[in-house]
Amino acid sequence: MCGCDRRRRPAAGSHVGNVVCNHGRLLLLHREGERMCGQLTANHKVELCFYAPPGSAPREGGTMDIGKVLRASGVVAFLDDPKLKERLLEERPFLRPTAENIAMFRVEKGDAWFWTFSDSGRESAIERIAF
Repeated sequence: MCGCDRRRRPAAGSHVGNVVCNHGRLLLLHREGERMCGQLTANHKVELCFYAPPGSAPREGGTMDIGKVLRASGVVAFLDDPKLKERLLEERPFLRPTAENIAMFRVEKGDAWFWTFSDSGRESAIERIAF
């Protein structure tokens, strides 16, 4: 996940929270008070990156399969929905000890696209999917 620090510079960090599909929409859970959550509160623009490793080792002969990346960028919308939060905590009891510090948000008004190594140098030609 990439947000912006106080100087408005890109600041990437791994998202160790939970990613949930809720009615076809991606919902992310993160701990309040952590650096990334503070950055998203200050600047709602975000980019996410999900990596799927290759099914096999890189091939010989000059080609490399390094896997596939799903990238999405948009604007964070924080959610204040006690019923949804309770349902998520019931489904994920391991989060209950930190329930008071969990921030829920989703990414809206953006676009998503898939990228592979073969797309290098032609990123502008990749089809984008608006959401």
